[in-house]
Formats: sequence, structure tokens, C-alpha cells
Amino acid sequence: MGLDSGRMLIREGSCSVLLTYLKDTRLDEDAEAVRVSIPKGGSKKDEKLNGGSEFYGVFGEVDVNSGRYLVYVKEAKKVGVIRGKCVYEAKSAGTILIEGLEDPAVHEVVASFFKIPGLLFSDEDLSEIEASENTDFIFNYIPLSKFLQKRKDGALFGIKAIQGFYGEVSLSKPIPIECFILSRRSWKNAGTRYCARGADTSGNAANTVETVFVCAYEGAKSVLLQCRGSIPLSWEQKIDLSYKPPVKMGSSETNEYVFQKHLDVLKRRYGEFFIITLLDRSGHEKELCEAFDRELESGGVGHLSVNYHQMIKHPEEKRKFRQDLREILDKKITIRTNCVDCLDRTNVVQSQIAKINLARDLGLETETSSGAILDIDDYLDEKETKKLAQLWNSNGNVISMQYTGTSALKNDLTEHGVRTFKGLLQDAISSGKRYVNNNFTDGKMQETIEVVVGVRHTLENFTNGDVKTGALAVLILAVLMLVLAQKPSVAVLFAVAVVVLTRVLLFRSLSFPSPLSLPARTSPSKRELPGAPAA
Repeated sequence: MGLDSGRMLIREGSCSVLLTYLKDTRLDEDAEAVRVSIPKGGSKKDEKLNGGSEFYGVFGEVDVNSGRYLVYVKEAKKVGVIRGKCVYEAKSAGTILIEGLEDPAVHEVVASFFKIPGLLFSDEDLSEIEASENTDFIFNYIPLSKFLQKRKDGALFGIKAIQGFYGEVSLSKPIPIECFILSRRSWKNAGTRYCARGADTSGNAANTVETVFVCAYEGAKSVLLQCRGSIPLSWEQKIDLSYKPPVKMGSSETNEYVFQKHLDVLKRRYGEFFIITLLDRSGHEKELCEAFDRELESGGVGHLSVNYHQMIKHPEEKRKFRQDLREILDKKITIRTNCVDCLDRTNVVQSQIAKINLARDLGLETETSSGAILDIDDYLDEKETKKLAQLWNSNGNVISMQYTGTSALKNDLTEHGVRTFKGLLQDAISSGKRYVNNNFTDGKMQETIEVVVGVRHTLENFTNGDVKTGALAVLILAVLMLVLAQKPSVAVLFAVAVVVLTRVLLFRSLSFPSPLSLPARTSPSKRELPGAPAA
């Protein structure tokens, strides 16, 4: 691929798609060009095509609902530079049917996926930055492999995309430092909050994200690789209109098997590792916390189990926790952190670990005579402390958007170290949005993600979650309650009836993904390409 040294054009014809790479910015006979022609529907007709529209690269090929589609990046925005190469964020995509039957819904699904922030690509392989080669974090690994399989010169057009975050910040004290955060999500067991929980039977945890924090200074650099991921056991939370659906655990035998498989995954990726778990030991997280602690103990895994919400209320426990973090860093191994969603608490703690590590790598004092642990914030002025905090907040927000559709919670803790009224208000708004997304849209989004990463070949949406129906039910309830207020004698009876009706409507609006094993459906709205086999 040569994003920084040329440009790409795409043109769709009736029988083929032409990709053109220009090493010169001009489109004329003198420009050095590489062309790849992709036949449609197996057509062997020699179609003369030239020119086309500019695009940023081929995402890959997806097979869904009896059709194969070429997916390419139409629009992108430069978000930074890494190792001298531009980093781009995809903003929109194009889809072209190249084989089989066309379903208009596929175009809509791909378009909706590319609206999720944080789909990044570059001439530099972002999946390998400060890590060993690992295809788990090439988010389009399956679609890209299909595209490259039979395409001579295809590598010039294909992009290795990651889903995650990239951000940069410059600090001037105590010395000039250039920092960046690069986060990348695994495509294995990817999905939305309540549709992707735990780990699969291969040990791949949902919401697995690697985060690299790199700071360059005076010819040296500080590098810290951390990871997060769902609790690697067999468990689920099935949506039921409650704010926090109950946790349903798998059998102890299944949990042990899945956990051991996950340890194998971690060993393959990182060699040595340490696990920090931030689950509550009460409420809906209690059973999950106890099951995870049992597996950690029986597996002899180095770990730290902290009741985070309880810990932050007590200064002495906070001080001890930071001491523990510094001791873990002394082991110089990869740290895996998780809470129940691996978002809010996890991002706060990962930022704390990174700041302590940077101060240590710079040779700064990291402990006072009273035992308090210092980090880089203690050596920065207020303006630069805020810049670094905002970088970590942005990382947490984008990762959260990809999993829940909303920003992360507890951003005030990352930025100020304490809870604030503004932070609590923002959390309340985000929590409300999460509730709506979790119940009424995430099933469809789960299918969307699975289609785009190449593990799903049908698009059905088992229960067609409809947020409009849900909103209508709430509106009916509100209007009728106002009417009933004028007739107190029958208010109670009608209120109960309306509540029951509203709940039924809301349940009918819940969004669940359909099983991956569903056979492909056919539809009269689909058209057949020339040369395609009969349906």
C-alpha cells in the first residue's frame, strides 16, 4: 500500500471493477500506474475502463446473504503521524456486489459500521506497533485475506485496518516528551456490550483491546503495552429491560476450560502477564467476581483483585493500591486489567499505570517519604496534566463508543482524580444512552460487526429491535397518565393496565442478534449479476 506516495482510483463497470494505483499524482499516459480488474459474477468479458473516483484502499470482501461484496474506504481523515507515516481514520465506505445476489440491506449495514469511530489504517502496520506480529488485531483480517487471495498486486490496494484509537500529545516538562496512545481491538469475539460477554471456547475474550503508550524523549523512549478484555469465563447478561441484567454463569467445568484456553491465548501473545481485576464483591457482580477469583487462585496466576468502588472511597486503600501498581510494574510484564465492561474503571486504572510507569522510566522519584506513590502528573503543570488526561479520556471514550455506543464513564476520575458534579451528570446521560442502545439497537449492531469482520454470512436480526416502538410505548404511557390524573377514581386500574401494555411493547422492541448458523435467506428484492449461478 502507498497512501503517502500515490493515490488510488476505483471505477465500477457493468461486468467488472477497476482499481488503479498511481505512483504519480497525475492521471495521464506518463503516470506510472498499476491496475487490478475484478470481474463481476465470474464474467470473463474484457471491459475497457479508465479513471474513476479517488478512494483510500480496499477493506476487503464480505460474503453475506448469498452475495459477495467488495468493501472500500471512500472517505478518511488524517489523525496523526506514526513512524513517519500518516494515520487515517475511515469515515465512510463503498460496497460493490461482485458475485451472487444483491441485498440492499448489506449496503446499509456496511455504511452504519463505518460510522463507528476509530477504524484506523496507515502505510505503517498499526497491528504490529510495539508488539509481535499478531493477526488477531487486524480487524479486517478475514475480508482482507479474501481480497488478497486471488488478486495479483492486491496488496497495493488492501489496507490493514484496526479498530481502536490513536492520539498524540506533546509535553514540555520536566523535559520535552512526545507521547502517543495506540489502542487496537481484537476481531475475535468482537461485538456489543450485552451481546459479547466472557470468552469463547477458544479462549478469546470479548472486548479485547491492546493499548500501547509510547513516549519519546532525548533519544530514548518509554513503551508500555497493556491489555483489557471481558472476564474470561462462560457468562452472559441477557437484556430484559432492567438497567443491569442479571449475570448468568456457565458450569464450573466450562469456566475452568474457557479460562485455561484464555491463559493459552495470553501466553501466546505476551509470554508473561499479570491480571488486575476491579470487580465489585457485592451486587450483580458478586457471583462473577467470586468465580473469577477461584479460577485465578486455582490457576496459580499472578493477580490483584480489588473492589474498585470500595477502594476509591478510602484514602489509605487508594494509597495501597497505587503501591501495588508500582510493584506490578517492577515485574516488567504485560498487565491485563478488567472490570465488568472493561471500559470505565479499566481506563482509569490503565491511565494510572501508564503515568506511574512514565515517571519511573524518566528516572523521577515515584514515592515520597510517607509512602505516597508519585506519577508523571506530579511533575507537570496544570495545563499539561490536563492535556495528558484528555488523551487518556479520548482513548476511553472511543473504545467505549465501539462497545456501547456512548462515551466512557468516570472521565472526571481520569482528569481530576476525584468525582465531580459535571462528571456525574455526564455519566447519567451516557448511562441513559447505554440503556437504550443495549435494549433496542445492539442486536442489529452485533450482526453488523460480525458481517463486517467476516464471521457472519447471514443478516437477519432475530428480533428486529425498534427504538421507535419503544419510544412510542413510553409516550403512550406518559399521555395516558396525564389523562388519568383527571379521573382519580379509575387512575390506579388504568395505570396498571398501561404499565403492563407498555412493558409488552418494550419487550417486543428488544434487539437480539440472530444465531450465526442461520441459513442464508433469499428475497425478491435481490438482483442477479451477469454470470452468477441461479438461486
